[in-house]
Amino acid sequence: MRLGIEFIEKTEYETIHISRSYLKGIHENVPNIIDTTFKLAYFTGDLGNVETPEGTFLSICKITYMQAPYTFWALYNLYEKGYYLEAINLYRHLIEAFIQLRYFYKYPSKLEEHIKQTKRINFSAMFNEFSAGYYKRYYSNQLSEAAHGFIFKHMHRVDLDPSGKRRTVMGSQFDVDRATYVINNTIPLLFGFINWFPKFFNNNNLDDETKCRITESISWLEIAMASHKRANTGSMKWYEHMDKFIQ
Repeated sequence: MRLGIEFIEKTEYETIHISRSYLKGIHENVPNIIDTTFKLAYFTGDLGNVETPEGTFLSICKITYMQAPYTFWALYNLYEKGYYLEAINLYRHLIEAFIQLRYFYKYPSKLEEHIKQTKRINFSAMFNEFSAGYYKRYYSNQLSEAAHGFIFKHMHRVDLDPSGKRRTVMGSQFDVDRATYVINNTIPLLFGFINWFPKFFNNNNLDDETKCRITESISWLEIAMASHKRANTGSMKWYEHMDKFIQ
């Protein structure tokens, strides 16, 4: 079968099946956690006066919490189908959205000038506000490289065959290293969005069912992160940075 939509859809189906079988715990839990994020925007409570810096921030924050679940779900579907490069680009969008919430929660008075573009705050300043070094090592060298369409993309379309020769990957294909790269990035960010919801919206009106779902989601995400740390001690430096954003 020659390359085309029919062939691509066939390989997507095969990749979904392998993804769900190989990373069974992800398949059984992450969709439910993303489903929980869809519920949160119903319970933001009173946002206050939108004419104040705090009210403006909460208004933008609510819109972010309305949109982010769709992006998490799109990311997850791309991951399952083997579109790892595309999933990482959505991850970059989500972490940019989240770090802006963290930054302007701390400095709501800077938000108006940022929106009006009279005094923009760049992402390096936002990330460095909470964890110096993350921006250059991880955001710039990995996430930006993925988005800018140069060498990083080659790793997702060019592979080595058993003899060591380069080959072009045709269609979707499960790759455990790339799949876990996507998921191991996504899990802490999901944790951050859920963990910070009651902090951003301290007048929230969460009901008991949603509180229970939050508790269960946080618990599973914490277990997953702890498991990753044990399995890959080289990830500890990255987690030191992420913890400063999400905790």
